[in-house]
Amino acid sequence: MTGRDFTSGTQLAYSDKWKNDLDIYLQWLYEAFALLHLLLAEHGSLYVHLDWRATHYAKIILDEIFGVSPSAEGGGFKSEIIWHYQTGGERRGSQKRNHMRKHVDPDGHITWTIRSAGRLYTYDEDTIMTLSDVWSDISHLHQKDPERNGYATQTPAALLERIILASSEEGDLVLDCFCGSGVTPLVAERLGRRWIASDQSPLAMQVTQKRLQALEQCCPFVLQRSEE
Repeated sequence: MTGRDFTSGTQLAYSDKWKNDLDIYLQWLYEAFALLHLLLAEHGSLYVHLDWRATHYAKIILDEIFGVSPSAEGGGFKSEIIWHYQTGGERRGSQKRNHMRKHVDPDGHITWTIRSAGRLYTYDEDTIMTLSDVWSDISHLHQKDPERNGYATQTPAALLERIILASSEEGDLVLDCFCGSGVTPLVAERLGRRWIASDQSPLAMQVTQKRLQALEQCCPFVLQRSEE
């Protein structure tokens, strides 16, 4: 099943439900954001990943539903994050491993490492870091990256690891209602978070299921299909 994404015009693995109609697209965004507002925990975080063609529309809708400024109750807009990445070819002799590792020192000190997009990232659980709103240290997945699974809009695991570590604790629930290549449930599972993943594309769900089943350790999960 293929169609064209309203914002980019590229071929993707889902049907074109809004037929390039802006009004229909914005109404769909409003309904999706309103539902997520009802589902979000009191101190939860919502990350919306869109390109430059749609972010300004989404921001106005989000302000209406969640509020313009942060409040004592936890709602409101926090920040805009720009993922500024570079693309390039794979270096010869580069390491092929891209799985996440948890390192525990004899004194109990914990660090996480993951190889993603050709680079090794290390996160210290005991260190509080203040990130800027421009993330330029996480690379886009190049064509020959061993992390690639063939899904057209695949996001590197390192990006989702940073988001999940910054916004949740072990045992918290992470929802990705447009899971695509399956990176969110994959990283959430590795980090000990509970998760829910959904997508209207059967291809996306197949890719996600395959990635989860390939993990060395994965909690049992149920795959369900909602009939319209």
